[in-house]
Amino acid sequence: MCVALAACGDAGEQHVEPEQELRYAYDWQVETAAELGEKIGCVVFGDFDPDTPGEEIAALGGSGRVWIISWQDDRWAAVQVAQAPGEMIQGVAADLDPTVAGDELVLVGMAEGGEESGGAGAAFAAVRESSAHWKLVKLHEAGSLIHGVTAAELLPAPGPELVLTGFDREVGVLARDAGGDFEYRVVAQLDGAGKNAAPHDDGVVVAVTDGSLLRVQPPLDGEHEFRVDTLFEHPAGLARLGSDGERVLIAADDGQLMLVEPDGSSFAIHSETQKLRGAVLANLDPISKGLEAASVGYAGDLVVHRRGAAGGWSSELVTHDAERLHHLAVGLPAGRTSSLALATAGYGGRVIVAWRQGRPVGD
Repeated sequence: MCVALAACGDAGEQHVEPEQELRYAYDWQVETAAELGEKIGCVVFGDFDPDTPGEEIAALGGSGRVWIISWQDDRWAAVQVAQAPGEMIQGVAADLDPTVAGDELVLVGMAEGGEESGGAGAAFAAVRESSAHWKLVKLHEAGSLIHGVTAAELLPAPGPELVLTGFDREVGVLARDAGGDFEYRVVAQLDGAGKNAAPHDDGVVVAVTDGSLLRVQPPLDGEHEFRVDTLFEHPAGLARLGSDGERVLIAADDGQLMLVEPDGSSFAIHSETQKLRGAVLANLDPISKGLEAASVGYAGDLVVHRRGAAGGWSSELVTHDAERLHHLAVGLPAGRTSSLALATAGYGGRVIVAWRQGRPVGD
């Protein structure tokens, strides 16, 4: 008796076609997600809508307007959710309230007016109360512009701490006290203005206009003071940072894109004639091993950099914007792509999203 899912027959009569292997070529997909009509200081990926899988994109405008950009009904949609009293420069997604689903958006910049107007700086949290209503809560006010912010787990208290830096020439930590309120503590003094901060190792790294890259780590057990040291020094000011936890990617004012290795060694992997304003270190290519680097700057170019087998780096221009680009972020846009995407924006008001997308190819 022959029991099978296919017809029975002599072994010599059977013929099975080999399964055809489907091969893919990967190209960059580039889309304009929003035209917002003003300078955009920063774009941020975050899980701002817990009812949808993946992440949305927040965009911070020079006028203080805050938008959430998402993929809805087969198109990009931008909704203004808040209005800050001053220009917002940078932001970060953080789960400030673990009892509420989704991320909050922390944004920093001016307490009122534009970046060049002088005066106090401020940090706010934009909190989603419903799909149609957000509220803006002031977390901290500084003597000068707050230019950089990041979130990291630095202390035993529940929830992440916020690390702020700016033109007051200091690094401060906003942490919740026993009553749940945020309390500000200065942990480092700087020799220049702080421009950007990013999680790194068990602490954060801070980019400074005097060309130094500072590492700030939490106190050791039984100690009170944060640990601060200099990882890297450069002749020009540092502007933006990316980190994979071990290595730090630095975008500098002189157009240099530099990588600092865990052993302290460093080298330039890319150079432009204008200021760089974006640095991302992430797995941007689904078919290549390891991480890629990405950068943007005042030349308007979004460039991805890959390390070859021999250790050298090659650069690929992904797209160009006619205006200066001011920030670069990486995340997973809900509903649009299953691979990591880059988002960038700047003086032209366009929010551009790019990712590597596969397409089947024949023999």
